[in-house]
Amino acid sequence: MATVFPVIFLSVAALLLNVVVTRLVALEREQIGTLKAFGYETRDVLAHYVKLVLAMVSIGLVAGLGAGLWLARGMTAIYQDFYSFPYLHISLEPAVIFQAVAVTLLAALAGTLLAVRRAAALPPRWR
Repeated sequence: MATVFPVIFLSVAALLLNVVVTRLVALEREQIGTLKAFGYETRDVLAHYVKLVLAMVSIGLVAGLGAGLWLARGMTAIYQDFYSFPYLHISLEPAVIFQAVAVTLLAALAGTLLAVRRAAALPPRWR
């Protein structure tokens, strides 16, 4: 359960991010072409959408880490009462946080890579 459920969850999240960014690129197609016609480079467009995805994922990471810690404290209190433990200590290792953040960012960027590449590949639009 500890390996299968996170993979399924991150795959669904990557798919949803791909759908959202693909639709966003489709809506902003004319603006992207106009910006490229005014001299914005492909890497500038790429960087914009990557930063947008990273901003969305960062909000989710902060909320998820906070909610996870809060739920862990609640679950520990339940275990302590149920099993009559005198004291249970919650420890959240920095390496685990770093690993969770890295895997989440990797999944998010992998899920939006195709949509971001499509946005960067749009030709300049001249009228």
